[in-house]
Parts: sequence; structure tokens; C-alpha cells
Amino acid sequence: MGKEILKRCGQRVLAAIGAGCVLFACFSQEVRAQSVSPAMGGASVEELQRGVNPRRVGGISSEGAVTVPSISEENPVDEKDKRTIYIKGFRLVGQTVFDEATLLGIAKASPGQYTFGQLEKMARAITTYYRDRGYLVGQAVIPAQKSKDGVIEIRIVEGRLESEASITAQDEDVQKAIRAIYHEVVCAKVESDPQASRCEGVVATDRLVERIVLLAREQTGMKVFGSLSPGTQQGYTHLSLNALYGKKIVGEASFDNSGSSSTGKQHLQGHMVVNSLFAVGDSLDLLLGTSNKPSSYKFFQADYSLPVGAKGWRVGLNLGQTEYYLGSGFSALGANGVSRSVGSYAKYPLLLSSNARTDLTFSAKVGQLKDNNLAFSNPRLYWQTSADLAGRFEDTSLGTPAITLWGAHLDRGGVRITDSNQQAVDSATYQTAGSFDRLSLRGSREQGLGGRWSAYFSGTGTAGDKNMDSYFKFGLGGPYGVRAYPSGEASGDQGVLGTFELRYAADPFDIFSHSITTRVAAFYDRGWVKINASPLAGTRINSYVRAGAGVQLEVTDTDRMGLRIFWATPVGTGPSTSDGASSRVGILTNLVF
Repeated sequence: MGKEILKRCGQRVLAAIGAGCVLFACFSQEVRAQSVSPAMGGASVEELQRGVNPRRVGGISSEGAVTVPSISEENPVDEKDKRTIYIKGFRLVGQTVFDEATLLGIAKASPGQYTFGQLEKMARAITTYYRDRGYLVGQAVIPAQKSKDGVIEIRIVEGRLESEASITAQDEDVQKAIRAIYHEVVCAKVESDPQASRCEGVVATDRLVERIVLLAREQTGMKVFGSLSPGTQQGYTHLSLNALYGKKIVGEASFDNSGSSSTGKQHLQGHMVVNSLFAVGDSLDLLLGTSNKPSSYKFFQADYSLPVGAKGWRVGLNLGQTEYYLGSGFSALGANGVSRSVGSYAKYPLLLSSNARTDLTFSAKVGQLKDNNLAFSNPRLYWQTSADLAGRFEDTSLGTPAITLWGAHLDRGGVRITDSNQQAVDSATYQTAGSFDRLSLRGSREQGLGGRWSAYFSGTGTAGDKNMDSYFKFGLGGPYGVRAYPSGEASGDQGVLGTFELRYAADPFDIFSHSITTRVAAFYDRGWVKINASPLAGTRINSYVRAGAGVQLEVTDTDRMGLRIFWATPVGTGPSTSDGASSRVGILTNLVF
């Protein structure tokens, strides 16, 4: 019996080598802030194929969401008029957001002699204070008046939204959907604003109005723009929303050479997104890919999602299949396999504005895994539930522009081995069957350094509570990991990965009416993994460290074309164990049509 177990263990090692190579070549972790395909949302193959972090339909948009009227002066004064009046005090009327003492302090208002121009500057200081804090049409004006007891009145117009918005759209259903979003967002604020009633009178802030516009874009699949204008009542503002049809179908072809020799170094992928397939703001997302011979892997992913209600919820279903055949040094094993999955998810934007976003996603998935070789077959079933919290924000807190991405992902799942022989092997060795919990954290920041220079930092880490099936392991190699190593290099149950880049963006230039941007970078990547959370007795090596450095060139044509070329070499951690290469040239390119 002992010899039989040892024999099965040896077979299992061969299976693990094959399965590990293909799974991590196909599903490398994406930890970069930049994306080869910004037009398609930037999801990685791992995200699309596994359905763990479903593609988002919208996001932070580079297009302006809202047009705001310029600051006006109710009674403009002649700056050359140097006549002065003595003012004993100031009284503010109409303010509810900030207290009078704060606003008078901003205006530096105190008893004394003032010209009319100085009074207008005081009003503009208060207006700027409102606008800088997101109150889109907040304004202070000094109306024509007679001074009473030497006290001047400053009127605050905070700009409250009317109960209805003007909506322009060719489709009546789109109008209804946008109107429902307006009511949902505005009415939700009524309870917290004592000055508001009947879904009107809510102060127009950038976060509030941008959420209306960006939700309308996501929930309808159309290009929606907003503009604010004076309302019919004094102190009110009116929001007009204009919905335009966007591109119905977006396609993309991409190529990369990031694979390993066992599964094919060159990958070709096709991607298509159909917006508003049934004219309800839904989206159909199709992705397929293949690799070069003699090795082979093929995958297909389909994802369908649609909005639910007017609050911003979006639900979706996805399914995927991957097939592989190991070539190169593994050809003699006859190793091949397949994975299939069906999943669902629900997503809600907790925060949605032009420069910040936070999404909460819940997902569930079931799947089938099967690895075969000439000696045996290892079929498994698995289930997985996930909660993901992800965010993005732009800021200038250090004096220069910066963008930060962050996320936390929690999995609970389980694996069941359906072959009795493989069950026995697993029970006697790594015990990957059964339930598991896993936490993953990720974050990145690109910080402007002045001029065209910037620094980029990223980090990701994952920790499973037990020995994981090879499908769920964390890998270090690949174009979104340690770039000096191929996809599938160094995988484990727990690990961390970090990157630093110094970037320089050159001046854009035009070619045939296309604006081309280029960026060069010097980078350093480093990662560590613990191979097994609970290693077998007598295990001598249970961790890997991989590090590399190099240079990179990126060329992009807005959202139409992307090209990324890098050269990388290991730094102190030796050549790749899968292909022995001491340096690597990576190419990733895509074309959107």
C-alpha cells in the first residue's frame, strides 16, 4: 500500500508541474495600474476568465461630466471708483452649508473703510471657497442696498436643484431610466438636508451631480452630459441632461509573447463588447484567445450584465472554458486539460465621481477542472464566493497630480477531487481538497514629480489558509509581475509582489491626424511566494524569490492602439527555471476598432 501511495505521489508531482505551468501561463495576476487596453476597461485575462473580479461597464471618465456656468456679478462695479464707505459690520443671508463666522473669516470682513471693488473681492473670496469645496454654483453677491446701521448684507446663493431635470434622448425608455436615476440620487439626499423638500432644494455639489451623470452613462450605455443653468426660482439651479448614442460594438485584437514554452510563448486574443444589446443598458462581453504551436492553450469567456433599478446596481452572468496541451519539454507526458466555470456577480458603486470611484462587488462561481496525462486523470470540482472592494482616486495632495488604485479581495471556496485514487494521494500529501479562505490586497500610485517625470509604485499580496489547488495559486512571473520571468514562474499559496518605476512622458506628436503619446520607464520588480502553506515533512525549499530590472517603452494612440515593449533581466535570483532565459524582451500590443 505504501509503494502504491508513493507511486501516486510521483504521478501527482508530474501533474502539478503540468497544471501549474498552464494555469499560471493563462491566468497571470495583473497588478499594474496601466493597461494594454484602456478602451476595453483594462481587465486582465485572469479577471475575465475566472470571473473573480468582473469587468466594470463604466469608470472614471476623461470626458467632462457637467458644464457649470461661470461666476457672474449681479452688480459689477467700476474698479477705478475709489470712493469709500465706512462699514460697521456684515450680515450673511442664505447660507446653510457653512456658518457665518467661517465665511466672514474667509472674506476677511471687519469694520472699516471699503471701496466697492474691495467689497466685490470679498464676495468673490466666498464664492471661490464654495466652488473649491465642490459646490458647483455656490456664489456670494452683494445686492444693491441701503446700509442699515452701517451693516452690509452679503447674499449667499448655494444653488439648489429643482425637482425635475430636463432630459434629451431619442429613446423614451432612456429618458425614463435617466429620470429615475435623477430622482433616486436627489431624493436620497432630501432626508439629510433640512432645507430640501419634495425631492427638490438639495444643494448641487460636484459629487451629487457627477453621480447622476455617471450613473446615467453606466445604466444606459450612452454618452450622457449634464449642464447647470439658473432655475425658475431664486437660488435654484436646473440640471439638463443630454444622452447621445455611443459606439454600439467595440472590438479589439491583441498580441503578446508573455507565455512559457510549455503552453506557447505567443498569445493572440480577440475581444468584443456589445453595448445595449437589448436597449436596456446591458452589455455583452466576449473574449477568446489562443497560443502558438506545438504547445497550445485556448480560452473563451462570455459575460453578460445589465442594470437593476436606479440606484446603480449591476448584475451579471459569465461562463468560461480553457483547454491546454503542454508542449516543449512536457510533450512526452501527453499532458492536457480543461477548466470550465459558470459564475454570477452583483456590483454597486459606493462612490462615483469624475476623479474618484469605489466599487463593491459580490460574486459566486462553480467550475470543473481536469488535468490528464498518459498515466492518470485528475478531475476536480470547485466553488468560490468572493467579495471585492476596489477604488481609484486622483489628487494633488503633494503638489503634483497623482492617481491611486487600491483593492481588497476576500475569497471563500472549496475543491472536491472526484477520482478516488487522486483523493487518496491528496489526503496523504498536500490535502488541497476541502474548503479554503484567502485574502488579497492590492494598491498602486503614480505620483507626478514635476514636468513630465513621475514615479510609480505598486504592490499586491495574497494569503491562503491552507495548501491550495494549483488553479488558485499566486504567481510571480509575467508582464504584470516580475517581468524578467515568464508567466507561470514561481507560484505559491502566499506571496507578495512589488514594483517601482521611474517614468518620463514625452511630448505628444501627430501622425496622420492621430495624437501619439510615448512614455519610457526604468523599473525594478521583486516578489516572494511561499509554495505551500503547510509543507510536507522534510521539505527543504518552500519559497521562491524573483527579482528583475529593465526598461520599458509605451506608445499609445488615445484609445485606439497600444504598444508596450520591455527588456528585463533577473537581479540576483538567477535565470528562469522554466526556459533558462537570462533576459527577456516582452511585447504587448492591441488595436481597438
